[in-house]
Amino acid sequence: MEFGRIQCVLVATSVGDVVYERFYDKFSDLERADIRAAFYSTTEPYLQSLADGAEYAARFKSAAVVARTEGDLFFYGLGNGEYDELSLSEVIDVIIQSLRDILKRQPSEGLLWDNYGRLCLLIDEIVNEGVIDATDKEAIQRGIRLKE
Repeated sequence: MEFGRIQCVLVATSVGDVVYERFYDKFSDLERADIRAAFYSTTEPYLQSLADGAEYAARFKSAAVVARTEGDLFFYGLGNGEYDELSLSEVIDVIIQSLRDILKRQPSEGLLWDNYGRLCLLIDEIVNEGVIDATDKEAIQRGIRLKE
C-alpha cells in the first residue's frame, strides 16, 4: 500500500532565486524544471500583494503544491498521497517555526545563506527521505545539536 511522500522542499526568494532545494524522488532535470515552474506559477499572481505568512495551494499533475511567504522568502512543498495540502502546510510551518527558534529571528535570504548548514540539518531532521520524521521543536533542536 502506497501512502505517498513528500517529493520536494524548496526555499526561494521573492524574485525566484533558489536558496535551498531537496528532491526526495528521482526526477529528471526536465521534471525538476517543471516542478520549479509549477512552484513559481503558484505564487506569481500574488507577488505584487505579498502578505507575510500567506499560504497558497495548487495541484501539479497528481501532487499537491503548497507555498508560504515568510519575509522575503517562499517556502514550497510538493507531495502526494497522504501528504496533501494540509499536511504540507503543517510541514512548512514546522520548518519555519524551527528556523525562527534556531536563528532567533525571522528567516531572510542573507540569514539562510549565513546559516546554510543549519538549514540543511533542520530540514533533514524534519523530513527523512520524503517522510515526516520529527515535528517536535525540542527533538529537532536536539537532533541538530548532535549532528553539528
